[in-house]
Amino acid sequence: MIAMAARRHAAAIDTGRLQLRHAELCDLEKDLLFDAIFSCNLMQFVKDRKGTLILASGHMKAGGVFATTYQPRCQCATVEEGRRWIGQFAEDL
Repeated sequence: MIAMAARRHAAAIDTGRLQLRHAELCDLEKDLLFDAIFSCNLMQFVKDRKGTLILASGHMKAGGVFATTYQPRCQCATVEEGRRWIGQFAEDL
């Protein structure tokens, strides 16, 4: 995903407008702040979501955005399952 994003946004990277990182939140420098943090089909696998969200918020600039996606992975996934997960995630936020 990083390589694909780098190819698609090469101009923004070349001009310094965009920096892509693939890292564990706990391994980032304490003073490193981002305008946006994005995860794709990750948060449903995180054991300590609240702790992860706290770590993420510590690396966001004022007014920053945290965006995530959720795609149910089981064969019999339902709309209700997706809504239940989103509700749980909203509580963690």
